[in-house]
Amino acid sequence: MNNVGLLRLALGAFLLLAALGSPPRATAIVIDLPYVGAPLPPPVMTGLSKSAMMAKSTWEGFFSDPVELKFSITTAALPGSILGYFDVDPTTSPLTYAKVSGALIADANSPDDLSAIGSLQLGPALSMITQDTTKAPTLRTFYADTSPLTFNSTLRLTSANQKALGLIPGLGGAAGSDGTIVLNSTALSVMDFDPSDGIDAGKFDLTAILIHELAHGMGFISGVDHIDFASSDGAGMDGPDFPHDYSGETIFTVLDLYRYSGESFTFFMQPPTGTVLDWAAGAVLGDKPYFSIDGGTTDLAKFASGELFGDGDQAQHWEDGPFGLMDPTLGKAVVGKVSPIDVTAMDVIGWTMVIPEPGSFVLALLGLAMLTVVGWRRRRAPRA
Repeated sequence: MNNVGLLRLALGAFLLLAALGSPPRATAIVIDLPYVGAPLPPPVMTGLSKSAMMAKSTWEGFFSDPVELKFSITTAALPGSILGYFDVDPTTSPLTYAKVSGALIADANSPDDLSAIGSLQLGPALSMITQDTTKAPTLRTFYADTSPLTFNSTLRLTSANQKALGLIPGLGGAAGSDGTIVLNSTALSVMDFDPSDGIDAGKFDLTAILIHELAHGMGFISGVDHIDFASSDGAGMDGPDFPHDYSGETIFTVLDLYRYSGESFTFFMQPPTGTVLDWAAGAVLGDKPYFSIDGGTTDLAKFASGELFGDGDQAQHWEDGPFGLMDPTLGKAVVGKVSPIDVTAMDVIGWTMVIPEPGSFVLALLGLAMLTVVGWRRRRAPRA
C-alpha cells in the first residue's frame, strides 16, 4: 500500500471511531418552502401547502445539518409533459476541487462517506473523460489531472449544498434565495396533494414531485447535461448550445465525483494506472454511466446519460428504472418514495444523516429497504 493509501486508511479509521463514539445527533435542518406565485384557487392552495409541508419534512427527517434552506414554489405554463423543474443555475457558485474535497473530508461521518472520500482523486485537478464540444463530431476525450483546466479543477455547487458542507453560512436568507421550484400551472388539475391515502387514478403525486425537486436544489445535479446540449454527431444533429468551449467554465458538480463507467478503467488515452471519472454524455456500446462510492469498483445505480445524445433523460437523474425517487419518470396513480440509494447519494455529496438509537436505526433501514421507488418525466430547463 502506498503512502496515500495509508493516509486514507488512517483517516478513515479515525473518522469511523469518532462517529461510533458520538452520541446521536438531533435533526437540525430546517427547510422553508412557501408559495410565492400568482394566486391559486383556495382548494389548490390548501393542497399545495399540505404537499409542501410533507415534502420538506421528508428531507428534514433524513438529515441533521444545522442549516436553514430557503426555497420557494411558483407556477408557470410549461411546455409538453413537464411537471416542474428546479431553477438551479442562479443558486450555484464555482469552487476549487481542492476546497470542496477538503470540505467533504471534514464532513465525513458515515460509512458511505468514508468510502466516498477514500475514492476521491488527490487533485488539485481531476482526470476524467468528456466530450470536446468545440468541434463536430464531439468525440470523447481524456483530460488529465496533470493538465488543469477550469472545468476539471472547479465544481459547481448549489447554495444549499454549500451550506451543508460549511462553505457558506448556513442560516438566514430571503425566501427563495436557495432556489425556486417551478410547477406547471396547466398540470395542477391532475395533481394529488395527499399520498397518505394513495394517489387517485389519472393523477400525479405532487408531494413526490416536490421531494424530487428539493433534492436537485440540495445538490443532486450534474454538469453532463451541459455537455449533452453542446454536443454534435457531426452529421447534422447539433445540440442547441453547440459549439461551446466549456474548458474554461465551471459546470461539473459534487455528484459527478461519483460518476464512472466501464471506460473509467479501459479508455485508451488514460494513464496506465488508476480510474478516471466519466463525465461524457451518452454511452459507448451500452456501457452506461453509474454511481459508485468506491472508485468505480461497485456499481450502485445507473445514471441517465443525457436527453439529446444519451438515453433521452437528463444526466442529473438515475436511469429510468427501479433505483429511486431521483429517476426521471413518475407514473400516474403511483406514490413516490425515497429509496436507500437516493439517501446514499445525498449523504456523500455532503448531507449529514440522522443517527438514531441502534434499535430504531435497524428498523429504519428495514423500512427504507421496503419502499417502492419511482420517478417522473422531466426535461432540462432552457439555459438563460
